[in-house]
Amino acid sequence: MSEHPATSDGKVLLLTSPGLPQRLLAQRLHREIGLDGLVVERRRAPLGGKAAALKRSASRVLGRALFDRLLSIKHRLGEPRMERRVRRLEEDLQRAAEQRLLAEHGPDPASWPPVDILETPRVNNGDAVAWCRRRRPDLILVYGTSILKQPMIRLPRLGVLNAHSSILPHFRGVFSEFWQVLQGDFDHVGVTVHCIDPGVDTGDVVLQARSPVDGENVDPYTLRCRNAATTLEIYPRAARAVLSGEETRQAQAASPAPTYRSRDLTFERRLELWRRLGHDL
Repeated sequence: MSEHPATSDGKVLLLTSPGLPQRLLAQRLHREIGLDGLVVERRRAPLGGKAAALKRSASRVLGRALFDRLLSIKHRLGEPRMERRVRRLEEDLQRAAEQRLLAEHGPDPASWPPVDILETPRVNNGDAVAWCRRRRPDLILVYGTSILKQPMIRLPRLGVLNAHSSILPHFRGVFSEFWQVLQGDFDHVGVTVHCIDPGVDTGDVVLQARSPVDGENVDPYTLRCRNAATTLEIYPRAARAVLSGEETRQAQAASPAPTYRSRDLTFERRLELWRRLGHDL
């Protein structure tokens, strides 16, 4: 492993998921503060019994990459026609937004930074917690994983930070940009770096910044990549402040707004949004 390109005041781990914004952030953090390890959560739907055994057997014969590709094709062929059209539209919009993000905020996103990396299906499982514990982190940073549980939260002496894509306490939970566009609420578009506590996006705020919104027909994927660009700017600053003991933590105000879950992102709501934005489906 290479030495840190930057000097920090403690050991820092990043817990994240696959994707272009995640790789760009990992590279930026490693350049600016230095990372001591990286946990990449590649979530898979759980299988049990004969289904799990069959999947393991097929994966060994075909190889993981080919098996996952065939499984994806099988799933897509089973989709109703309208759901398939909505999914393709979303994939196209996400791809276009990420290409703009890469053009503006490269470098090459093909690889993670040169640090120790653990890939895991669940960031809270025992192996992931043990891997992190062995590295004795002073600070853990989170970007795009499932909700952390207490065994992981308790590990670092300086706590755990998360970058959430809204101005908290508004739009807690999953895919904030979707709900902002659906509701036409662009006053709370931005990023909040906050401490993780047992709640969902309820911990003390360390740093906030708004993201630019221009144009009447902005879509959630454009907003998400603008928030990713904001995250690239403010997350290293927040991490440095915590490592040096210079951060200011502000408790969040009480909010009656809902916390959005994955199950709230129904096909009907997605279809409503895209039709409202003028897409012919």
